[in-house]
Amino acid sequence: MQTHILASFMAFFISISMSGCSMFGGPAAEEPLFTVVTEQDNFQIRNYETYTIAETVVDETFHSATQTAFNRLFDYISGANKNASKIEMTAPVLVIPQGIAMISSTQSNQSQPTQESGIMDQSQQGWTIAFVLPQGMNTSNSPKPLDTRIRLIDVPERQVATLQFSGRLRTAPVELHRAKLAAWLDGQGMDHQGDWRVAGYNPPWTLPALRRNEIQVTLIQSS
Repeated sequence: MQTHILASFMAFFISISMSGCSMFGGPAAEEPLFTVVTEQDNFQIRNYETYTIAETVVDETFHSATQTAFNRLFDYISGANKNASKIEMTAPVLVIPQGIAMISSTQSNQSQPTQESGIMDQSQQGWTIAFVLPQGMNTSNSPKPLDTRIRLIDVPERQVATLQFSGRLRTAPVELHRAKLAAWLDGQGMDHQGDWRVAGYNPPWTLPALRRNEIQVTLIQSS
């Protein structure tokens, strides 16, 4: 099990540190637009506007997968695209276990199979890592990656449940907070797609107690 699962995102965190991040936390980079619908302690229900991600899948264990994926995506935003354009880094970096789709093929009408055990086990093989592209960019106007292993995806408007927590991102605390969010949603009578993901917002030199991490899952809204 790795000590810091965001260690391989060093170049990203150096770039966003120029926006005011420090060892004491602070503002990071641009984030997707959303409005908070419900808030209770560290739980939130958010309505996200459409945004676009660049994602890549690496069929390796967590540590090597995140290193490989980060380098691949960072090359893309640094100019490894058909326009040779540089793209601003945003937050968060999304970490998604293999077998879970960021975009449901049913467009949020039905639930994906929910894996309730070991969903964020860092020893498992296969991860999707995604960068969020800046506001105003989409699959139509964004430069096309030269690396065919990178996909650009428009994430539609959706309602998302989140649980914020601090500390280092390790398997045990991530799993604990995923289970807490699942239980809270069950208590609220809210169904979700089971598309669990981790969002990391801060550099690894930020004091663990002041780091902003989130567990996120898409809600199924009644028609």
